[in-house]
Amino acid sequence: MRTRIKEFRARHNLTQQELAEAIGVTRQTINAIEQGKYSPSLELAHRIAMHLESKIDELFLFDGHEHHIGHSAAQLSEMPAYFKKKKDYVL
Repeated sequence: MRTRIKEFRARHNLTQQELAEAIGVTRQTINAIEQGKYSPSLELAHRIAMHLESKIDELFLFDGHEHHIGHSAAQLSEMPAYFKKKKDYVL
């Protein structure tokens, strides 16, 4: 997953340390997220997005190698029957 946190920090003239302090994490956490070495929880991603006046999907970009929520028809046909119930997956 790629991020645009550094770009959005620059727009707000924030250092990693300032962003980290504002959202209650360490500078090392922000650095790891920016470098793609750590994927934040949904809660943390939301706090970052809110502080940077952005949306989560503007800050975090999937490059196609990560597991995505939702399944294609081809993927569903390969799933065991007990996973094919509508309540068990998101389309």
